[in-house]
Amino acid sequence: MKVEAVKAKEVKTKYMKAKVIKIIFTAFASFVFSRGSVVGVLNPFAVAFTAGQPFNLAIITYIGSVLGFLTMGINTERILSVLMLTVLMAIKFIFKSVKFSDTKAFTCASAFFASLVVNIGGFMILDFGVTDMVIRICETVLTGGLTYFVKVCAETDYFAKKPFNRLQMSSLVILLMIFSLSLFNISFSGFNIGIIFSLILVLTAGFHYNITGGAISGILFAVTILSYDTSYIYLSMVIIIASLISSIFSPLGKIVQAGTFLSVSVFSILIVGVDINMLFNFLSLAAGAGLYLVIPRSVTKAFEPSIPNKNNDTDIKMNVEQRLSFASETIKDLQASLQKVSGRMNDITEKPLTSLYNSTVNNLCKNCGMRIFCWDDNYNSTADSFYKMVDIMKKNGSVTKDDLAEDKKFSCAKEDELLKRLNKSYGEYKANQANKRRLHQIQSLAIEQLSGVSQMLMEVSEEISLMKENDDESAQKVRELFDYLEISVTGVFCTKNQFDRMEIDIYLSSQTELDLEEIQAELSLSLQRSFALPIISQVNSKIRMSVFEKANYTLSFGVCQSAYSDKGTSGDSYEYFIDNKGNAFLVLSDGMGTGKRAALDSKMTCSIILKLIKAGFGLSSIIKFVNSSLQIKSSDESLSTIDLSKLDLYTGQIDFYKAGSAVSYLIMGDNFVRVNTDSLPVGILQGIDFDKHSFILKDSDMVVMLSDGLCCVDEQLLKRAIISFKNLPPQIIAQNLCEIAKRFSKEEDKDDITVAILKVKESKI
Repeated sequence: MKVEAVKAKEVKTKYMKAKVIKIIFTAFASFVFSRGSVVGVLNPFAVAFTAGQPFNLAIITYIGSVLGFLTMGINTERILSVLMLTVLMAIKFIFKSVKFSDTKAFTCASAFFASLVVNIGGFMILDFGVTDMVIRICETVLTGGLTYFVKVCAETDYFAKKPFNRLQMSSLVILLMIFSLSLFNISFSGFNIGIIFSLILVLTAGFHYNITGGAISGILFAVTILSYDTSYIYLSMVIIIASLISSIFSPLGKIVQAGTFLSVSVFSILIVGVDINMLFNFLSLAAGAGLYLVIPRSVTKAFEPSIPNKNNDTDIKMNVEQRLSFASETIKDLQASLQKVSGRMNDITEKPLTSLYNSTVNNLCKNCGMRIFCWDDNYNSTADSFYKMVDIMKKNGSVTKDDLAEDKKFSCAKEDELLKRLNKSYGEYKANQANKRRLHQIQSLAIEQLSGVSQMLMEVSEEISLMKENDDESAQKVRELFDYLEISVTGVFCTKNQFDRMEIDIYLSSQTELDLEEIQAELSLSLQRSFALPIISQVNSKIRMSVFEKANYTLSFGVCQSAYSDKGTSGDSYEYFIDNKGNAFLVLSDGMGTGKRAALDSKMTCSIILKLIKAGFGLSSIIKFVNSSLQIKSSDESLSTIDLSKLDLYTGQIDFYKAGSAVSYLIMGDNFVRVNTDSLPVGILQGIDFDKHSFILKDSDMVVMLSDGLCCVDEQLLKRAIISFKNLPPQIIAQNLCEIAKRFSKEEDKDDITVAILKVKESKI
């Protein structure tokens, strides 16, 4: 009996502690929520938080919220917010004994009604404008919506030893975002409390949920801080990149993760630009990282994901490590040029326009005997004359003796030296302005590059999240096979996708002679599946062999090129390859103009696309890298078209991605299809995107991709030629079309010619 009494007392004590903690947190949270707002206009948080609580706790949140409003001072907005809370509490009191009063629907409706009534009253009494009323309607809708998530959080038992479901986790995330948003206007000795608290959450999510948690929490952090103030745009970009990359290293420990975050932040901030605000923001990030390191893991253990099978998890983590390591090597190569450009740029400070004559006056007039007359006795007149000289230089580019002669009130004993110094200062000022504009352009391009990095790593993360468990039995067979073939490997991963097709990634320790046909045959025999020839990808010292099951379709390929002049270099480039997922890619690029300069641009475009696709990145992020790389490459105009087709050899779906490219054609059965684009070439503007067109190909269908050299040929003639040649081999078709272009092009319309042909055939397995 005594033992049972002791246990009952312990349970009661634990329950009381939990209740006290909940009351204290609720009171503090309500105080904080009352101080939050969205872009300084909407403030629905206090009402939503109070509405989502049961009546007893709502009394505490009401008091905490009112105190929060009063500490910020009394104005019309806060008085209306207090009235909303009062109406809400009246509704809760009246209906507290009714059964449906605790439902989510009634809770949200009561919050919506309280906000709506007070806002309508304010509209009638305070004479709100139309814009004010629209804002308050938005606030009312937002109040009702947020109340739902607050209610879910209020009903969740955070002390129970069971994982949260998706709704509970989503609601908790939204509540934490609101809490962070409400902390952003609180600073202590220059440290922003909202930034510190948000970073602790981001690093915690990255530590427990790896790259997925880091990516999502970083984006949420950025959205939250932009909701508070849109001037944090550069800081939000830094946070997204740093949180995503640091989460990759979270398996190595909290110190490495936090150190990586701060290192990436410093690099990103240096590229974006350092000012006093960014410096204090970085100090807040550093403080948040420091506090994160001292928080015990036991505090955040409740938020760890459940792991049903550690063995499978270990294998997938190893796969993640290998894939991201391979991808990071690619990014290092592509960012080398960006770092070189950034390294050459010095800190260039923009001088005010008054500096044009300040230095001249300080040096020239310092030892002049007329200084007392000009600057002591006639200061205003002399200063006005110099202002006029500045206006003349802005208008004409320089100031002359004739310009000085027109000012009857101005005379100078050192007129020649004065003109020389003023014109020299103005030349330096113009050069400074040009350098400033160039620096701004480089910074913008750097941001686009870093954004591309973020998107790339996200795409790799999404690809891995779709993978099923590693097939240990098949992987072991592959290891044994390679041991038999005396080929050294560092990792073997066999997975099946959603269509039950097996994919094998084999990482080799060193370059060696490989008989791909033998490997294909042995793998097919060992695993009882029909595999295609392995694909080899290499970046620096890392080598990956990718093997996928034989597809439903095979391709035959032909290409023919002809330069603008017989002895010249073609400005067109192309690449053709098949990736590790059974997708066939054909990339065709036409550089600006003809000759070696155009060839350099088009070759660079194809090379980057080839390298990134082989590394496993998506096309949306790839075009950002190509676009910014062409802009960084040269101060002169540098552009090229992109004509890319991606054919899924399993399904027959072909996707065309076009940026400023020529028309492509499809022969689909008896149909002749024209594929055009309205997108600009890459290298002209930031934010260029692809035009995308998709089709389903069948047996014997044909793809014709062309450069601008064939655009001058009559399209009806070209159509008849393509249809008449369709039964010939692809290489013969390409050569015939190339000859037609040379024969029927006018001299003034001639350009480099490239014709690429793809023919689809159903596989015979």
